[in-house]
Amino acid sequence: MNTQFMATIAGEDRPDLLKLLAGKTHALEGRWLDSKISRLEGQIAGIIKIDIPNENLSALKADFNSIPNFHVSTSDVKLVTITECAQLNLKIEANDRPGIISDIAHFLDSKGVAIEHMENHRFGVIGLGTTVFIAELSLMVPVDMGTEFLVEELERLSSDLRVEVEEIA
Repeated sequence: MNTQFMATIAGEDRPDLLKLLAGKTHALEGRWLDSKISRLEGQIAGIIKIDIPNENLSALKADFNSIPNFHVSTSDVKLVTITECAQLNLKIEANDRPGIISDIAHFLDSKGVAIEHMENHRFGVIGLGTTVFIAELSLMVPVDMGTEFLVEELERLSSDLRVEVEEIA
């Protein structure tokens, strides 16, 4: 019988790291069902959903944890109730300020919107003497929530915040 778990990974990146993790999984008859991996400034972080025979679970966790300068935490996969949702991609721009990400995440959570992916950056604008915040988000929005409503409510978080709906490719 097989079991599924989530492996959250973080540590120093190196060229063969994902190949090493996938090889360890395959050697123990496991397989990656889903994964999201990001690299930034010589570091790697991600989450991997793994399916593996019960008898090999402990060995795989030990193999993952034996990698130097690398941290792995695991958790069981739990069944969740899923609301019918539609994907929505947004680009948010605003003057940077402390707490802007927290405000956006808090608002979306309060409306039952799940953040599937978020990438944000801050850029200094020398001519204006300010820093601009830009975020690109992929959201799962309950189907009964209108896009226009969501955009208007997000823009109310700050007078300078602009939201642009991006086409889903």
